[in-house]
Amino acid sequence: MGDDYATLQVYVGQVSPFEARQTLLRVVIELLTTRGFIHVPSEAHFPNRVIAVGPAENRPWLAVYDSMSGPYYGSTDEPDEENDRALLFSFTDYVELVKGISRQFGPSVIIQMDDSCAVSFELFVGGQVVDEYADSPTLGCALYMGGWTEEQRKKKAGQPEIWGKHLGLAAEAVAELRQRWPLDKKKNGDCSTGILDSTAKILDWNENLCSTGYFLGGDISTSLKYKYFLSRWFHPDDFIEIYFRKNEHCIESNLSGR
Repeated sequence: MGDDYATLQVYVGQVSPFEARQTLLRVVIELLTTRGFIHVPSEAHFPNRVIAVGPAENRPWLAVYDSMSGPYYGSTDEPDEENDRALLFSFTDYVELVKGISRQFGPSVIIQMDDSCAVSFELFVGGQVVDEYADSPTLGCALYMGGWTEEQRKKKAGQPEIWGKHLGLAAEAVAELRQRWPLDKKKNGDCSTGILDSTAKILDWNENLCSTGYFLGGDISTSLKYKYFLSRWFHPDDFIEIYFRKNEHCIESNLSGR
């Protein structure tokens, strides 16, 4: 058994990471309040959604963690261990936030790891997914659907040229991405965590920040919050958390299309 998580890397380009982080925080607040979430000032106001933005480093990316990204690692019946409150979980709502960030701020990449044996990268630009790489089907897909069709495998093979266009990558980096994104992982010999590590080096992601989500689940009895996992490398004050509240019924109504 391995780790399960979803996390987000947001591209800031040549903008100062410190300035970009403040802008990103404002964008997130605007996007979520538009979707009916109430921005509350602190954990004392019983939020049920939390967004955390990682440290501003000397690199063109910011890490973002969203408590909505963990449908596999908890439920609304289980309180957050720090605050004795239940968080909302809706991967659909998480993706909607990512679309908004990519539209109003900049290119964004959702990283998903399934049991440390299947990884995917989805590049969002202008509110849409413009490319995806996945090294293999998730365990659920393999178990219940028999894996991918040949058409699906080709669709998830990734097109590094698209990443180069939107992220300003040099030709050498584009070529290296193609090499590190095997079309057949078994033949290439790479593991999913190795593919993530090599992708992080090419795109200049912080390898620790991109290796966890808001919750890190897997072969442990309880999920770990990102702060615990990252405490070896970062201080809690390196992260800025913003808090939101929304009635659970509103989430259900949005998801059902009512």
